[in-house]
Amino acid sequence: MRPEAEKSDVQRLVEREIGAADIPAVLDLLSRTAGNWEEMGPMFAMLARRLVDATVVTFDSWPIDPVLNDAARWRKLIQLAKWVEIDGESYAQFPKIYSPAEHDEMLFEDRIAAAVDSLPDRDRW
Repeated sequence: MRPEAEKSDVQRLVEREIGAADIPAVLDLLSRTAGNWEEMGPMFAMLARRLVDATVVTFDSWPIDPVLNDAARWRKLIQLAKWVEIDGESYAQFPKIYSPAEHDEMLFEDRIAAAVDSLPDRDRW
């Protein structure tokens, strides 16, 4: 794999945002493409490699640890939520969650997880 500095913006975007759930959309895009295949071929190859990697990771194993960590994060968010009244209606309001600039290159899910993990635990006592 090429060093990070040599990767194109599109390649970084594909690696960060494309996953197994995007397989139908990418196949639809592929089926509708009628343009220059010599130009589009490398892009489709990049998408295909990413989808295969995502599929292997997704379907090969499903460790319980990420599920438990996500459940703990959800519970933390729920415990920090407050009820607010707006125009006579009740709404659940979640806290603003800070995400430092150095997390900009992280995968979306990892960035959210790091931000929620940085929230203080609710003082229940």
